[in-house]
Amino acid sequence: MKNVIVGMVAVAGIAAIASAQSTLVFQVRTAGSSDSWASSINALPGQSVEFRALISYTGTTAPAGLATANMQPTVSNWNLNAPGDSLNAFANLGGNSAAPGAIGITNPYGRPVPFAAAGVSTTNILRGHTQTIAGVRYLRVAQNLTTNWVGVGATSGIGAANNFNSAGGVAISQVPFGNQTVAAPFNTQLVDIEVLRLAITLGADTSLRTMEVDAPLLGLRLNAATGLRQFAWFRTQTENVASLQTSIITTTAFINVVPTPGALALLGLGGIVAVRRRR
Repeated sequence: MKNVIVGMVAVAGIAAIASAQSTLVFQVRTAGSSDSWASSINALPGQSVEFRALISYTGTTAPAGLATANMQPTVSNWNLNAPGDSLNAFANLGGNSAAPGAIGITNPYGRPVPFAAAGVSTTNILRGHTQTIAGVRYLRVAQNLTTNWVGVGATSGIGAANNFNSAGGVAISQVPFGNQTVAAPFNTQLVDIEVLRLAITLGADTSLRTMEVDAPLLGLRLNAATGLRQFAWFRTQTENVASLQTSIITTTAFINVVPTPGALALLGLGGIVAVRRRR
């Protein structure tokens, strides 16, 4: 199913959004393997699974590069029963260099250079939050102080005052071309840009479950000027402030947790694999 992020804007704004679109795609694979990335995998209790976020641009005019794309990744059906599911360690402070603030050889998880340009403080590091929403337990990755589920404002119910404008999520951004450094050269890629890679280790619970890797719509970047959830791109390499704003389509991924190797084999022979697209 697809959920399109749109809103009431002027006619000119509608035309701009229609001609420029970003896709946010999640993919999964077994951690530490050379397996291909996929929209759905089967995994055993105790295994580690990687997931990554890819962003692509489509439009009538090619921009110079991705600028900003805040998000709050979630994993549904999170298990806290000891020993429960856990989020693997990752580079969480950010920084526009190859050393320890961003993804690298010593820590394969986090935001890759140059998209870790927006750092966070030592008191507001990126971490996993666990929350139950509508009876479903979730892992949500956001800044340390962003303790509430995503919402639309201070009185929105489950999403309280500290999490309605996307500022407390995972900031994906790179500096303008003119401010690039040797350690973080400007990235001009427009398709399948890997902006985040994380991993989880599944608990020992042997119950059959499906975990969905997603990013809630209200946790995506809020463009204060338009009031819409949009990703920003640099139109040209001379821009210091990104001026191209795009609508967003999100495609989720799934981890099917199966209790035994025998059940895993059965699923591999044609069992149920959950796949859903959301826009």
